[in-house]
Amino acid sequence: MERPKKYLFRLLPRKQKLTYLLKRAFNEDLMPNFTQIGVNAESLLREVDRKLAIVNFRIGVLFVGKGDQTEAEALSRSQGSDGFKRFLEFLDKKIPLKGWNRHGAGIDTHGDTNGAQSIYNSLGDAQVMYHVAPWIPCNEEDHGFVQRKRFIGNDVVNILFLEDGRGGFKLGTMRSEQTQCLVVVRGRGDDEIVCSVFFKRGPTRDVCADTLRFSLSDREDRSRFLSLLISLAKKCYEHEPFLSKLERTRQFYLQSVLEQQVMHH
Repeated sequence: MERPKKYLFRLLPRKQKLTYLLKRAFNEDLMPNFTQIGVNAESLLREVDRKLAIVNFRIGVLFVGKGDQTEAEALSRSQGSDGFKRFLEFLDKKIPLKGWNRHGAGIDTHGDTNGAQSIYNSLGDAQVMYHVAPWIPCNEEDHGFVQRKRFIGNDVVNILFLEDGRGGFKLGTMRSEQTQCLVVVRGRGDDEIVCSVFFKRGPTRDVCADTLRFSLSDREDRSRFLSLLISLAKKCYEHEPFLSKLERTRQFYLQSVLEQQVMHH
């Protein structure tokens, strides 16, 4: 009795499976036989995935003062409290923006149009640049705080430092289509913060509600907090509106690499 095609597919070596899937995904006229491409299929996919790996991240930081209830009120703040300053020191040291030659996350590093300083840190291959809202210059006539919103609204993850832990800030006023995750930080004494994480979309909204605590004087906690932020940013890219864009980019790269391979056979 003839075996079903699905069963036969399971019997194929892994390289041939990859080639089969690639033939299904792209124009078969561009594809040579299994032997020619199958040998390189794994390395081709690894190379494409390496090129598309997201290692540079941009994260917004807002100071939510006492009585602030909306994003606009938080964006209007040009100064923070002592607790906010301690939190920024916990994130990492300040870096001067003029002449900065590493990951800049869209910040002007030639002049001071976006401010004179920011905060940067890294973990392994990952680089994180923070957009600290109170440090971004804002024109007095700019009642919509466009200069700050241009950065904060394009950051996938935003940190909200609540000066009043019991305040009535309305998360629903954070309406950027790009921002998918909000990390709400509350101070506990002079040396501890408590975090809650909220996703705008996806399977979970409030995923850790006041269960994550960090000591501001602990270096390991700084790395742990940075690791959390990177993980949250990566999780955001697993959902729309980023997922379909990344998949289209991946297919484009695959198509390009495959066409080059075919030309060499």
